Amino acid sequence: MSMDEGTSSNPHASEFALLVETTVSKMLPFVDVIIAAAATRTSDRPEAAAAAAAAEKLQVLIDVSDALSMASERILPSLSSSSPCIESTDGMTGLGEHLSTELAKLDEAIWDTMVDIRTGTLAWMQDNGGSSDIHRVTHSIISYTKVLWPITGN
Repeated sequence: MSMDEGTSSNPHASEFALLVETTVSKMLPFVDVIIAAAATRTSDRPEAAAAAAAAEKLQVLIDVSDALSMASERILPSLSSSSPCIESTDGMTGLGEHLSTELAKLDEAIWDTMVDIRTGTLAWMQDNGGSSDIHRVTHSIISYTKVLWPITGN
């Protein structure tokens, strides 16, 4: 094995950091699109469809938040600590700040979606005195429990 083969199979840490920075930077605009799509209200849909759509939106938002959190907490620190030349780059700092901003937006979208879910559930319970819509509320609560169960780790 020649010297060229050895160096070409192991990219330099700074090149790897640049690859990660570029990749994550290109993915971040999709977070804004996902948040915008989640902001659309489902109140004009039938109750069962609105409940299912809200549960799906919540799951997508949580999944995206988990992915960004992992990138923010695990990938970026390991890149910056792996090489002294990476620590000095402003790109990783800027990327970390951008990730934090996107995570804050996601947290707000998750909270708004959960408030919408709660509001819809309470409205169902109050509209008909709980009579014929009990099964719908029960299905809704089960759906949301399924979404939130993996997050709590129980």
